[in-house]
Amino acid sequence: MRSIQKRSFALLIYALIGVSFNSEAQIIKDSGWIYDSDQNSDGQGDSGKIQTVCKGSSCSCQREITFKTGKMKKVLSYNCCFDKSHLKNGQQIHTLSMAGLGMGDVAWHINGFIDIVSDGSSIAGRIPEIKTEENEDHGIAQYIWPLPNGKVEVSFRAEYGDDLFSVQVKFQDINLLHKREIMFICYPSTLAMGVAGAYRDRYCITPKRSLQHWNDKLWKELSAEEFWLVYCDKYWDLGIEKNKGKCDGPCALLYIPSEYQTAEIKVSNYEIYTHFICGDKNEFNFLLWPSVGIANAEFIDKMNLIRINASNTQK
Repeated sequence: MRSIQKRSFALLIYALIGVSFNSEAQIIKDSGWIYDSDQNSDGQGDSGKIQTVCKGSSCSCQREITFKTGKMKKVLSYNCCFDKSHLKNGQQIHTLSMAGLGMGDVAWHINGFIDIVSDGSSIAGRIPEIKTEENEDHGIAQYIWPLPNGKVEVSFRAEYGDDLFSVQVKFQDINLLHKREIMFICYPSTLAMGVAGAYRDRYCITPKRSLQHWNDKLWKELSAEEFWLVYCDKYWDLGIEKNKGKCDGPCALLYIPSEYQTAEIKVSNYEIYTHFICGDKNEFNFLLWPSVGIANAEFIDKMNLIRINASNTQK
């Protein structure tokens, strides 16, 4: 398999903040497609919640890719159902949320956390080709979706010692393109569901400001200086002693502002949406931190150390 990313975007950013890596073996494990042969009668065979929609269907399936870096163990899970009676609007597969690509992490939820739209056509409801690549110091999972006007590739890369994913979105063979969009959704620290007396108070910290859910529910445009986003919850903060072991801490996203026409965010008191309208390039790069397991303030201090120069991130 050809090299998916010639140089890790994560390494380029870390070089700017003085972090080095050990070169040791990385483990990446691909389960392949797993079908639920007992028609979900035992609730097994699907690590997400699609069984609540597709119970009784022998067409419910999943594919899990596990990354172990020495600093994190995370599972990228694709959950879907091929049952024709469950399909909507001419879709090829049924997914519970967005593209069906989720993560074994409360913030970037197992039911789906990313969607990509090209000229009005979404990757949601389409069957991806999935590939993996591994060498002595990194692993890559690549998802390739066919669209009416080309292909969309999304690759997740983790180096040995990483606590994050380097994510690259690539548009291929796109003709007569008018608009391309990338959307992320997260649920910072905890879903806080089914817990007696549970409250949520979501917010997002950028290098310039704090965006609370109670300001309003409108989209807020991000400036070029707001190149990283830390997604938090005031009540579910690991800096509060009673929360130890009960929540997972903040998560984060870093992007290159010059790659986009518009970057915007909508903070609700449950999910937080981050939306990008793409510029003229065909490749777009992100760093994505799963739940980091530390206090909000501690992680924000770490993010404040990052300085980025788009000219230093060219492949």
